[in-house]
Amino acid sequence: MELALTTLVAGANLASMYAEGQAQKTAAKASMQAQQAQAQASEYNARIARENAAIAESNTAAEVARADRERRLRTGANIAAAGGSGSLSFMDIAMDNAAQEELNILTIKQQGLLKQRSFQQQAGLLDFEAQGARSQIPLIQKGYEYTSAANLLKGATKLYAMS
Repeated sequence: MELALTTLVAGANLASMYAEGQAQKTAAKASMQAQQAQAQASEYNARIARENAAIAESNTAAEVARADRERRLRTGANIAAAGGSGSLSFMDIAMDNAAQEELNILTIKQQGLLKQRSFQQQAGLLDFEAQGARSQIPLIQKGYEYTSAANLLKGATKLYAMS
C-alpha cells in the first residue's frame, strides 16, 4: 500500500512539474514573440523616420526654390517702387533686399536641416531599440532552459526525499 501511495504521489509530482514546465515554455515563447514584434515595429518605424528625413530634405529644397522666386519678384517690385519715388538708390535697395532674402533662405535651409537630422536621430534610436529587443530573445531562451533544469532538479530532489 505504501509503495502505491508513493508511486501515486510521485506521479502527481511529475504531472505537476510537467504542467509547470509547459506553462513556463509557453510564457517564454510569448515573451520571445513579443520581443520579435517589438524589434519589427522599431525597424518599421526607423524606416518611416528615414523616409521622413528624405521628405524633409526635398520639402526644404522646394521651399528654398519658392522663396528664391518670391525674392526675385519682391526685389523687382521694390526697385520699381523706389525708382518712382527717387528716395533710395538702386544699389541701396538691391543690397538691403539681398541681405534680407539671403537671411530668409538660410533660415529655411537651417530649419529643414534640423527637421532632417531629427528624423535621422529618431531612426537611429529606433534601430538601437530593435537591436535591444532582438538581443533579449536568446536571454529569454537561456532563462527558460535554466528554469527547466532547476525544476527537473527540484523534482528529482522531491522524489529522492520521498524514497
